Amino acid sequence: MERGAVVITNLDEHSPAELRHMDNVIDLQQTDALPFDPLVLGRISVRAMETRRELGWDALVKRLRR
Repeated sequence: MERGAVVITNLDEHSPAELRHMDNVIDLQQTDALPFDPLVLGRISVRAMETRRELGWDALVKRLRR
């Protein structure tokens, strides 16, 4: 996700709440067909990078220093 990979996964009750189908990942349980539209994949990729930044070590250190 950090590099913009579009992650295809199975989300469940144990998955982080920040991971959302067709926002920053693709949940196999919620889709009938994988998207191939470059604009859709690009949007998911950008959101994946943003989400990763929000959840990374740097973000954690900033929260701990507050």
